[in-house]
Amino acid sequence: MATQQNTPKKDDLPKGETKTSPTVPTAPNASPAPLGNLKPTPPIEITEAEKARLEAFKKEVQVEDTLNDIEQLTKLHKSYTKIDNTLEQIGAFSFGAEEEEYHGASIAIYDSSRKNFETKNPRLVHALVEAFKVILKARKVELSEEIRKVSITR
Repeated sequence: MATQQNTPKKDDLPKGETKTSPTVPTAPNASPAPLGNLKPTPPIEITEAEKARLEAFKKEVQVEDTLNDIEQLTKLHKSYTKIDNTLEQIGAFSFGAEEEEYHGASIAIYDSSRKNFETKNPRLVHALVEAFKVILKARKVELSEEIRKVSITR
């Protein structure tokens, strides 16, 4: 069975009309439609009580920020003071005139399971003390920079 198309023949069309392909819908214009009678919304008015609450909230946030800055500075100050005291104590160590002889200097290191390492070798003790000084001085400089970076908000 053959299918028939419902397209009119040229002779079936009224005079002046021609056969055209079906129209394809086009996309709507991308330009926005005019706003017409829309009026701008009036500005929101804030009452004096709301302004006062907003100012109080801003001050409360500033106080909290200031307290956080002070807390941070306190921690940094404690670390700085502890390192400074340790450097002072290490600087007070004295070693014998001759490094080859034992003059009572020793170092003991303990780990978390109470295993220990102890040496009375003056060269090793002196080298370890100097290494501690270098590490502590470097940390002291880092803390100084961190302290300078903290700014108390007002």
